[in-house]
Parts: sequence; structure tokens; C-alpha cells
Amino acid sequence: AKKVFMKSKDSSLYQKFLERILFFEFEPGELLNEKSLAEEFKVSRTPVREVLNRLQWEGLVRIIPRSGSIVTDIEFQKILYVFQIRLEHEAIIGRLATENVTDNQLKQMAEIKKECLNLFQNHTPKELMKIDFHFRDVLYEATGNPILGDISRQLYNLTVRLWYMRLKNKNTWKDEVQLMADEIESTIDMLKSGDTEQVAGLRQSWLRKNIERMKS
Repeated sequence: AKKVFMKSKDSSLYQKFLERILFFEFEPGELLNEKSLAEEFKVSRTPVREVLNRLQWEGLVRIIPRSGSIVTDIEFQKILYVFQIRLEHEAIIGRLATENVTDNQLKQMAEIKKECLNLFQNHTPKELMKIDFHFRDVLYEATGNPILGDISRQLYNLTVRLWYMRLKNKNTWKDEVQLMADEIESTIDMLKSGDTEQVAGLRQSWLRKNIERMKS
């Protein structure tokens, strides 16, 4: 998610750091060295420091004075607290998206579902997560409220690493792909119904299912 207060180059750097954290290329507990990162991405240390400060504010990095920045651990209890907040957000997202969704956005969601189903025989956790990100971007856009979208992405990023760990299990891969496709399809169908409360309830229902899977 891009922020208006960040320069475009810094925003691109933020996205690269964010993906490395979410895809475990920067592992939980890993020390991030400003100088090394600046050299790798061919930038000065200032934009690196700004991105790390933002990631600390978002709860994905912890800055330790005179030591460096550390990728935050996956704390299950903290994630459960975030899920409690996300449950309320999903209801708001469902209501606003029902009121504002366009035919083009529904078409985009249908295309995303097709991309999802193409992954059945291809165990690529990163690709499935990117499809999920794309679906959520379109859904958030459909709300017509960019602030809600930004907050929702931030909360989602605090919980999604737990799902990525689950996706690495080849034995449950096809189930995960099917669940993702089912979530997209049911959301499309309910959005078309125009019933704001039913869509709100559906979005919460899917999140509750995901929470139970994470607990298992």
C-alpha cells in the first residue's frame, strides 16, 4: 500500500521491504543493517531509515537504539488481538463495498478467481498470497474509502505471515487454493445481491474460518 506522504522511490523501497518480511525473505528476529540494505538497493541510508521507521510504526519491525532494526516475531496472542479488530473491519468493508462496487470491479474479482484456480497443480505459496493481496486491493477499492483500505492492509499484514507458514505445507495446498477461490466467488455473488448486512456477515464468516484454521 502506498502512502501519500512518501516519495514514489521510497514507496517502492517500502513495498520491497514489506514483501521480504511477509514472504520470510527477512525472517522473524532477523537483524536488518541500514548500511547493507542501502548498498543492496543503491540508495542512501536516509530512505532506508524512513522505510524502517514506517515498518516499526506498522508493527513489522522493531528498532533498537545503537543496535539496528529487527523483524518482529510472530506472536500468536498479538495476532488474535488483531483478528478481533479485523472482524469489525470486515463488516464495514462488506457494507461499503456492497453500496459502491462497480461492474468492472466485479469482473476483476472474477478474473482473480480464475488465476487462483490455475494454481491447483502448482505449489507456489507466494503466488497465492499475491492473488489474495490483489483480491483485497479490489475489494478495498470497491468501498470507495481509501483510509479504510490503508488501515485494513496494515492490519492484514500483521496476520498474514501465519497463513504463509501454513501455505508451505504441500499436503493442504489444494484445500487452501479451493478455499481462496470459494471466498472470492461467494463474495462476488453476495455483492451482486446488494444486501449490505449479508455481505458484512459473509466477510466476517470467512475471517472466522481463517482464524480457526490458523489456530489448528
